[in-house]
Amino acid sequence: RFDSFQPHNIGTMKAGNFHQGNRLVALAAALALCCLAGLAGSGAARADLPRLRAVPDPVKGGHIADSQGREVILRGVNVNSLGEYWQGTKNKPVLPLDRRDPGRIARIGWNTVRLIVSWSKVEPAPGNYDEKYLKRVSTWIDRFESQGVYTIVDLHQDAWGATLAARPGESCPSGYDPAFGWDGAPGWATIDNGEPHCFISARELSPAVQAAWGNFFSDSPAADGVGIQTRYVRMLSRLAREFAKDSAVAGIDIMNEPGQIGTIPASALSSFYARSVDAIRRGETKRKGFRHMIFFEPSVLWSLIGSGAPPPFTDDRGIVYSPHLYGGSIGAEGPPSETSFQTALSEAASFGGAPVVTGEWGGNPARATGEPD
Repeated sequence: RFDSFQPHNIGTMKAGNFHQGNRLVALAAALALCCLAGLAGSGAARADLPRLRAVPDPVKGGHIADSQGREVILRGVNVNSLGEYWQGTKNKPVLPLDRRDPGRIARIGWNTVRLIVSWSKVEPAPGNYDEKYLKRVSTWIDRFESQGVYTIVDLHQDAWGATLAARPGESCPSGYDPAFGWDGAPGWATIDNGEPHCFISARELSPAVQAAWGNFFSDSPAADGVGIQTRYVRMLSRLAREFAKDSAVAGIDIMNEPGQIGTIPASALSSFYARSVDAIRRGETKRKGFRHMIFFEPSVLWSLIGSGAPPPFTDDRGIVYSPHLYGGSIGAEGPPSETSFQTALSEAASFGGAPVVTGEWGGNPARATGEPD
C-alpha cells in the first residue's frame, strides 16, 4: 500500500503491494486516480521527470512541487520485489518484478512507487556496498521513469531483520512463541544480547528485536568496532550519492516504521534522524547533485496509538512527514479514521509545516474475505 495526501487536497488511495504480472491485491474497490500536474499517467514512454521538492508551510500546511512550481500529489504503490526477506516459509515472500510492470503501474494512474530496498542487501558486510544490487535498484528506477513514475527509495525493515527468527529447536519462555524472521538489518549489525528469538502478541515485542533496537539507538559497535547506527547513516550517504543527480528519485525514506519502543526515548529517534539528514545531504553534495526530499516516519507504534511524532530534529526544509495510517482499521471493520489523517497534518506543523505523505495505509485483510480477525 502506498498513499499520499496534501493538506490542500487529501487524495485517499488504497492499494496492495504490486507484484509480478497481474497479481495486484487491492484493498479498495475504487481508486481516486490523480495525475501529476502536466503529466498524464497514460503509460506513454517519457524521461527526465521534473525535480520534486518539499514546500513547507507552517500556517496552511506544506505541499510538494515540481521544478516549475506546480503542486504535485504523489499516488502509487509499494513495490517490495527488491527487498530481502526471511525465507523460512514455504511461500515466496515476494514475487519478481516483470519488465511490463512499470507500464502497468502507470496505466492504473499511479505516478509513484515506494521501492523497498534492504540494508542487508546494500551493505552485506561492514562498509562493503553491493554495487551490483545498487545497479539493479537504479535500473528499475530508470524503468519506472520511462513510464512517468517517480520512485521513493524506502529503506525498509520489519521487526529489525531476518536473522532474529527463532533458531532451530529454540525453547521459548512461557507465553511466548518462536519468532518468524522479517527483513531489514544485516546479520553483522544485529546485536541481540543473547535474548530469546521469541515473541508475544506482536513481532516487535520479541526480546531479541527490542535488544537489537536498543543497541542500534545506542550505536553499539559491531565486530569491526564501528557503531551500527554510524554504519547505517554512512550507508544512507552512499545511497544519496548514488541518486544525487536523478530527478526520477522523489526522495529517500530514512527507515520504515522504526522500532523506537519500550524504554527507548523519543529523543533517540530524533537524534538518529538528525544524523541521517546530515548524511544524505553530504552524499548529495559530494556527488554535486541536488537536494532530494527526505521522508521520515514516527515509530512503529504510531498507527496503534494514533499519534506520537518524534521531537523536531532539523531545520532542513526538504523533509516530508510520513506516518502510516492504519489507525482505526487494523483489527476493526472500518477504513483508517479521519482522526489519523488530521493528526498527521497537525503533527507536521511541528516540523515547520512539512508536507505529509503516508507511505502505507489500509485495513485488515479479513475485510476483503469476510473472515473474522
